[in-house]
Amino acid sequence: GDTGPTEAQNRLSRYADPNGSLPALASAGIVLPDSVTQIRNDYGIGAPNWQGGLYYASGSHPHLYNPALVFSPRVGAAIKIDEKTSFRLAYSRWTVPPILTLDALQLPTGLSWGSGGYTSYGYYTDPQFQGFVAGKPTSYLNNPFPAGLPAPTGNSLGVYTQLGSSLIWNRQAYHPPINDRFNVSLQHQFPSRISIAGRELCRPSHGVATRPLTLDESQFPDPCKSCHSEAKRGGEIFFATAACSV
Repeated sequence: GDTGPTEAQNRLSRYADPNGSLPALASAGIVLPDSVTQIRNDYGIGAPNWQGGLYYASGSHPHLYNPALVFSPRVGAAIKIDEKTSFRLAYSRWTVPPILTLDALQLPTGLSWGSGGYTSYGYYTDPQFQGFVAGKPTSYLNNPFPAGLPAPTGNSLGVYTQLGSSLIWNRQAYHPPINDRFNVSLQHQFPSRISIAGRELCRPSHGVATRPLTLDESQFPDPCKSCHSEAKRGGEIFFATAACSV
């Protein structure tokens, strides 16, 4: 099974729980200004529940998502019909590794311009150059950050990381893309050692979408729409070779 990516210092952010506990906010007795409450009422937004939270990898759960157990069998059979004819069947299951589905070679989301499938919030900071105040510069080339450079918070804020900001995280019940391959062939040998083989190859796939998709039945392809034929001399003559992918 696939155990999922890990990072030596547990700097991967695993997921966000919208119903998680934020005790510091829940016990703070926060009262929103009347103007803010009025705006929320105008737009039908209820009172804040002070829940949520971002959860990082830890020693007890170092993986980016929950490990998945995937069964990938390989099985085949050859049946002798007579001295000149044979019938073959084969099946195999292939699983796409997460290093491909998660764009592992890209910067993780949460770091600079990162857009990869790994998520790591809190380990990047973007200090802003302070501009003019009352028409006077407050920063100079010899001291562009007079207030100092803010240090990344890392995972020190725990569930409060990215509070009030947007988040991207991986579904914990990770399901890798799977491709099933079915192969059926019938071969017969004629005089002069000429063989003819009819072969059908079908490759249905599932879990291959990398983004949310909305499809109706009319948009799905014919399961075996893509077919082709080819022939060659000096050995076997192949015909009716078909491939399908759904």
